[in-house]
Amino acid sequence: PRADGRTSSSLITHDLSTPAQFLKGVGPKRYELLKKLGIVTVRDLLHHFPRGYLDRSVIKPIAQAREGALETVRGEVLKSHVRRTRSGPQIAEVLVGDDSGVIAAVWFNMPFMAKRFNVGDQVILTGKVGFYDRLQIERPEFEILGEGDNAEPSAQPVLPIYPLTEDLYQSVLRRAVGHALDEFLGCVEDMFDEAFRAKRGLLSVQDALRDIHFPESKEIVTRARQRLVYDEFFLLEVGMALRRQGIKQDTAGIAFKIGPNVDERIRRLFPFRLTRAQERAIAEITEDMRSPKPMNRLLQGDVGSGKTVVAIYALLAAIANGYQAAIMAPTEILAEQHYMVLRRFLANA
Repeated sequence: PRADGRTSSSLITHDLSTPAQFLKGVGPKRYELLKKLGIVTVRDLLHHFPRGYLDRSVIKPIAQAREGALETVRGEVLKSHVRRTRSGPQIAEVLVGDDSGVIAAVWFNMPFMAKRFNVGDQVILTGKVGFYDRLQIERPEFEILGEGDNAEPSAQPVLPIYPLTEDLYQSVLRRAVGHALDEFLGCVEDMFDEAFRAKRGLLSVQDALRDIHFPESKEIVTRARQRLVYDEFFLLEVGMALRRQGIKQDTAGIAFKIGPNVDERIRRLFPFRLTRAQERAIAEITEDMRSPKPMNRLLQGDVGSGKTVVAIYALLAAIANGYQAAIMAPTEILAEQHYMVLRRFLANA
């Protein structure tokens, strides 16, 4: 803090754990709003990804907006007011016009939206076009450009649309994210080197973060999202691998004895020969069960490929060693189906 009580951005340590409050244009009041969205640090803000995008690359005259289509139009605010319906709800209605016609932007039960617009403002609206007495867009995404014919939209043709909370506007959040990218993007470290990324066709994490927030086109978003999703799955897999390793090292399991006699007794219950895939799965599961380390295995197969038979083999191997075993199913119907299969196979056990 400076002697006058304000914060200078030049004095902030450029670290991703820096409170978002200290970003230019945020401050204490807006910081409280950000915290309602779970945004506390600059890192949180950079990972508050858009829920969609406002594509202004094609702006149509209002008269050419098609009912039922997602359209973007530009015009001048002719009127901004709140009206009540007969049933009681308040509706904020903003009438926007250009040389070709008029369209209404409406917000149900959000009367405060009428105060956002002033007569004479140039605005861009995007949303699904409907018709009720006139063309209208319910709860459009919008950008207020300012007054007069010289008002120009921001240079960005595709704008992010973020999840918001009351009293926090898209324009405020966009500026905050923009400042975070400008000041802190260099602090973001990439967990993968260039060779690793090139082999898998991945963007750098810095490029991905910038493109997910402010893409030059909607097509670029796909590559940015792929990189960020890759990171999430990679970290999830690493976490699961470490957990498996910890379980095997720190937890004592049961070393089941599954010899030829047990194997033969189980196989006699099946009135058919097992497939190669079933044999391979049973061999791997049996090897795990013989080990004193806990088994952590996923059996994957198409519907009807014989997964239940493999599970029954493992159940019976445990029972043959004097233990109890159970099959858990996500639904009651599936549990009943498993019960019927088990009863059929084990009737003569």
